[in-house]
Amino acid sequence: MLRAIASVIVGYIVMALIVGLTLTVLYIALGADKSFEPAS
Repeated sequence: MLRAIASVIVGYIVMALIVGLTLTVLYIALGADKSFEPAS
């Protein structure tokens, strides 16, 4: 039971890291001007 709960928690942490890294890479690739461009 504890292993299943730990797996779910680790899964959420990994997903959060993947999303954060993806957004960071996109921000670096696009730059600040393109990242906050209206209607993009």
